[in-house]
Amino acid sequence: MSAAGNHRWRWRFAGEAAHRELGDAPEARFAAARIVKANESREVRTDGEFFYKIERQPGHGFAAEFRRGVELAAAGIPVVEHLACGASPAGGALVTRAVPAVSAAEYLADHPKPEVEFREALARFGRKLAESPFFHGDLHLGNLLWLPGSASFMLVDVRAVRGGLAARIAKLFERHRMLRLPLEIAERLPRAEVLRLLDLAGAPEPERFFRREWRRESQRRLHEWPRRRRQILAGYAKFTRRDGDRLVASRWHGDPAELVAVEGGEELFLNGFLLSLLRIPHAEFPVLDPGRLFRAGALPEGRPDAAALADWRERLALAGFDAPAEAWRSDADGTPILVDLRFISTAPQVDHAR
Repeated sequence: MSAAGNHRWRWRFAGEAAHRELGDAPEARFAAARIVKANESREVRTDGEFFYKIERQPGHGFAAEFRRGVELAAAGIPVVEHLACGASPAGGALVTRAVPAVSAAEYLADHPKPEVEFREALARFGRKLAESPFFHGDLHLGNLLWLPGSASFMLVDVRAVRGGLAARIAKLFERHRMLRLPLEIAERLPRAEVLRLLDLAGAPEPERFFRREWRRESQRRLHEWPRRRRQILAGYAKFTRRDGDRLVASRWHGDPAELVAVEGGEELFLNGFLLSLLRIPHAEFPVLDPGRLFRAGALPEGRPDAAALADWRERLALAGFDAPAEAWRSDADGTPILVDLRFISTAPQVDHAR
């Protein structure tokens, strides 16, 4: 069956210009567009000029998402241009304009130390949204596009955006969800820079805000850990892959010749994943053989600066764990790296209210 299906479509356009651009039957464009991603019920296609989000479940459409995207643009919030939404007996579709941008998450994967313009633009975007009449309940890097040409961000997913009375009520209790946007890159930055960005985003009392939000996010990820642990050991593709008898971290694509056999087993292998979830820099132990663990390359030899070490030990403590100073080294940029993963099994008493 074609991407559009053999059904009659009804379309709503953002305006006459969008109607002229797409024609009376935008569904006719679907088949020629390449698939970007797909599952059993939904797919995203593009022809380079537009993106087509297609839902193949009766009763599931994009009218609310389309309406919200148009409202955001009218209010001056940078958002991908929502051009049209369609409905058919088999489902629905949403058409947005393609822009010369890259996913913020993908950009960071290629730029581990984001430049100042990226960091400051991220903080300003969170503040702009927080000060708008809207509330976004799921604001993170995966929902943003980075436009290097203009050094700015654009919202790409508006499903979690609320307006009107619902937004005003949500902001009374959850405004922090937008102000915390700089924390999406906090694991890559020293504390002083994170606090500067939080202040730029409009977070009240940045130091206290940082501690509260780091602890809140750590608790959320720890709550997910039992399920993640099972997925890791089962070879769930998001986390691990099978290579014969070996279990290999999906994030690792290094040279097998650089692997170093070390003492330890399943517990340390899992600790590495837990530390990644908790956003703590650590030595990589990406390969588990039956009865053997492998480290990726040599350990860094530098000794971390006292202030930087205190920062990262507190971040680990806010998650409920501790590791003494001798368990850390520093990388070439001076970032503390936890190299002895055995210590995260102990939980100190931490004053989280500071």
